[in-house]
Amino acid sequence: MSACTLIECGRFFDGENAEMPSEMRILIVDGCIADVGQRVSVPENVELIDLRDSFVTPGLIDAHVHPEFFDWHHVYENYAELSDETMTLATLHTAQEALKRGFTSLRVLGSLSRGYGLVDVKRAIDAGYFDAARLVVSAHGITVTGGHGDLSKLLRVHPKVSHTLQASSTGTGADFFVEQVRREIKYGSDFIKLLVSGGFSSEQDSPADIQEFTDAELAAIFETVRSRNIPVTAHAYSPKIIQKLIRLGITGIEHGSMMDKETARMMEDNDVYLVGTFCPFDKWLFSNEADNSKLPAHIREKIRIYSEKLRAGREVIVESNIRLGYGSDHVSLHQNYESAYEYAALLRGGIPPLRALRAATSVNASILGKGNELGKLQPGRIADIAAWPLNLLENPDALFDCRLSMKAGKTITVKPARNSDL
Repeated sequence: MSACTLIECGRFFDGENAEMPSEMRILIVDGCIADVGQRVSVPENVELIDLRDSFVTPGLIDAHVHPEFFDWHHVYENYAELSDETMTLATLHTAQEALKRGFTSLRVLGSLSRGYGLVDVKRAIDAGYFDAARLVVSAHGITVTGGHGDLSKLLRVHPKVSHTLQASSTGTGADFFVEQVRREIKYGSDFIKLLVSGGFSSEQDSPADIQEFTDAELAAIFETVRSRNIPVTAHAYSPKIIQKLIRLGITGIEHGSMMDKETARMMEDNDVYLVGTFCPFDKWLFSNEADNSKLPAHIREKIRIYSEKLRAGREVIVESNIRLGYGSDHVSLHQNYESAYEYAALLRGGIPPLRALRAATSVNASILGKGNELGKLQPGRIADIAAWPLNLLENPDALFDCRLSMKAGKTITVKPARNSDL
């Protein structure tokens, strides 16, 4: 006998349309959406879930997560103590906690481990051994020796120890990077992630126009990904580097925080998506909640140097028609499963609520390569559904309170009804 569930909705967002009707119903059969509408035939022996007091959406997707740490606050001082096994366990923990909060899928932007524990966790979740958000993974962020993604440089005062702990995806030369891309594909990565520029959290580099790969290394990488038809995204901040990556055929950009209008137009014209990760800079630059004195001195100095470019870049992104994804990128102030902070940051930064909701649903589903399965509440799609008692269109903090989280028709989180502001 088929398992049937009927959800009665309050406000209803299908993942795409601006119209958000009330009194909609969703019929779920064997983990998939069978019917949606105000008049839905109800079979016998159906399980009823009453969400008429809530705002119902597709299960949300966070497209920029680093899940391999139990607590980000101790990563930099404890990096040498983190085994691959610990990072694998922490990845599972992050996926479990995210699912409880209504985020049913996570896109993982490369582990710092030497092994492929991210892929193992993904496969175990897909096989049904754990109730956790599904993962789409780049097993490692590919970076140059001493580059932004090479955390072994935290131990550079002990060169032998630093070299021993250097991740397998870190190296030098076109041949090395071709081989690393092929290994990533061989062992189960869904996409390739490159760290092309410096960043804010790392020492000895710059988030501006310094390109960490040579042109020959980049050319070899892009020739390889084209031959294998695998998506590739890049950590990059400045227009100069982003424009070069667009010309090379990049699929997407992570951050892009110093965007200018010319670069935004190039991204629009070439349908290059942007996962803008507003949250970290929202706290550092645009909010009174963060105490910047708690940040390392080199980060505070970089924020001071680039603050105006960051503010101007955010304005360009807000005014653009770039295909904008939703990614939290928590590496400092919040835990990596607290994806709701990005929604608040997007709205405070000027992104309209509807664009932010599309980013976390249908746009992110396309970025994950699952645009025909996830991200919309339509018949034939996987029944990933979330519900929220607060009004998502008016309350930037609404995603902190998840009423229901359902993945593939299985209810994970369900809270009692309460007074709603819908």
